[in-house]
Amino acid sequence: MSQFDPFIAHVQKKIALSDEELTELIAAFTPVKRLGRPEEIAAAALYLASVDSAFMISAELLLDGSIRSL
Repeated sequence: MSQFDPFIAHVQKKIALSDEELTELIAAFTPVKRLGRPEEIAAAALYLASVDSAFMISAELLLDGSIRSL
């Protein structure tokens, strides 16, 4: 079984930042300087559900903007 791991940040806002400011702050910590788009996550899920990934066994697709490489 393969899996994909999107980077999702759930933040309880206790500071006075707008959603846009908070998104920019989180994105600044990723090497690619942005958050993933929903269509990027969907594309990975569709790939893993398709026959194109049939030879892919026990793999993990990291969809995290390279945050785990830090």
